[in-house]
Amino acid sequence: MYCRDDAEVAGLLEPPAEDVVDAVTDENADVVELKQRLIDSLYGTQRGLRASSDTRAEVIELITQLEAKNPTPAPTEALTLLNGKWILAYVFFTLFNFCTFS
Repeated sequence: MYCRDDAEVAGLLEPPAEDVVDAVTDENADVVELKQRLIDSLYGTQRGLRASSDTRAEVIELITQLEAKNPTPAPTEALTLLNGKWILAYVFFTLFNFCTFS
């Protein structure tokens, strides 16, 4: 299994070009800003595994704000909108707790 590091994930999640951002309507500008703040918050956390409690709280708050702006009323029921290639950028919990023995 190949895992991308934070720098590779950040490269895949680069913000759109400036001319594209300028074309975004004022209504969507807030969403673009929230997404960029979320991406910035994820950087350096190793997909959440090394996120501080403050960073986790910020990520949850940004996701909550983005969910509120989602134009799809029932996104989990709109499966065709979920088709595509997904990248795991953040997890809220760990499945395994590794410990070292001295």
